[in-house]
Amino acid sequence: MNVNMILSTSLPELDLSFVECINLGQWMLFKPDHGDNDGGELFYLKADERCYLLSSNGALIRKVNLNEYHGVRDVYYFSDVPRPTSISNYSIR
Repeated sequence: MNVNMILSTSLPELDLSFVECINLGQWMLFKPDHGDNDGGELFYLKADERCYLLSSNGALIRKVNLNEYHGVRDVYYFSDVPRPTSISNYSIR
């Protein structure tokens, strides 16, 4: 699984509150680990117990069943929106 940083302007149709939930780790924006992802341009958004297919600009295409994807290949966060610091970045002294 690869972690990628993108600008929120890369997905202009995605609401800022969604972007914040993604960066807080409450929701997950990802591309699945299978090759039929329409050239790799589509995203999936896992929000709580629901999953949605998004277009390349972040517009909602449809709700999907969680069993429609087969693992996660790439996870995305937004570099221009605040994000909590990982506890793994701290050292104990």
